[in-house]
Amino acid sequence: MDSTRSLLALSLLWIAGLLLAMPQQQPPTPPPAPPGPVARGVPPIQQIDPPEPRPGDGVDLVVQTIDAITGKAVGDVKIELVRSGTAQDRRRWVYSRTTDALGTTTIANMMADNYAVTPTLTGYVLGKSAVQSIGLAAGKKPAPLIFRLWKASSIDGIVEDREGNPIEGASVDILEEQWVGGLRTLAVAQRPVPTDKAGKFAFPAVLPGTYYLRAIPSRGQVQQQLRDSPAGKQAAFVDTMYPGVMYIEQAAAVKLDPGGNLYNMRIEMQKSPYYSFSGRVSGIPPEIRGSGLVLIRRAAFDSPFPFTWANPYAGNLSVQIGADGSFSAPSVPPGPYWAGYTPAGAVRGG
Repeated sequence: MDSTRSLLALSLLWIAGLLLAMPQQQPPTPPPAPPGPVARGVPPIQQIDPPEPRPGDGVDLVVQTIDAITGKAVGDVKIELVRSGTAQDRRRWVYSRTTDALGTTTIANMMADNYAVTPTLTGYVLGKSAVQSIGLAAGKKPAPLIFRLWKASSIDGIVEDREGNPIEGASVDILEEQWVGGLRTLAVAQRPVPTDKAGKFAFPAVLPGTYYLRAIPSRGQVQQQLRDSPAGKQAAFVDTMYPGVMYIEQAAAVKLDPGGNLYNMRIEMQKSPYYSFSGRVSGIPPEIRGSGLVLIRRAAFDSPFPFTWANPYAGNLSVQIGADGSFSAPSVPPGPYWAGYTPAGAVRGG
């Protein structure tokens, strides 16, 4: 019995020694936690490869690209379809193809979903009425997408003051005339561009048409000019239309033909007095606090057929109303304004 116990003890010691001699295994590293939700509980966008549709649910989409003027095929156009996603399902995937010499490509076996569609080719731009999104139904054949591309035009130039000094940090807009609800309006045609240190700006791809150019000075530069002005004589840069005027009736229209370019356009930024505007609002119930006025600037002055901005709040100014109904705006650029009470609710007026 004693010999058996001794043998068992030796065996246990041998196994323990063998275990101690083995390299110690670290506990497995837990997988990284998924990224937390974005503010207010919205999950982050998750970029994934396009899923494989179930048999019979895949969709084949044919895309054609043609020249808007000649009707001829345009090849080498990159076609990108990006899944739009929803607030609940933030997965995003992309289908990308390039049209052949006949201006055609087929994106096969797509997942049925809603997609944003973007055709891209250097030197061409898409018409404004073109399809920008599409919904695909499972197992159904959609009509071919046909994109008419225009040869892009370009504009470049410089923004200077009256003395020929370049103005850095100004924002240059391309505006186009439109008709909205029977009103003649001006709207921003594409994203504004800033001027560089030399005052230069460039729009490399513009849809052919007739436009107006507008240069808007930076807020910081205007504030500095107002601070540097003599007491009671505030003056600073104001929004300026090409070639160097404040009002649309005096501005020169810019016409771009397909594939045409306009070089060395010069906008002379105008300087003008700024004005103090004050008064009193009556009829506000005493329980309403924190109200104000919004000064909305019209696009034209003393015109028998005036323009208005397509966005009614373009260039608006906010003015606080005091407890006694008084208000004061010390630095208002020139122009006609409409003053409206805000926030609109039980009390309205203008």
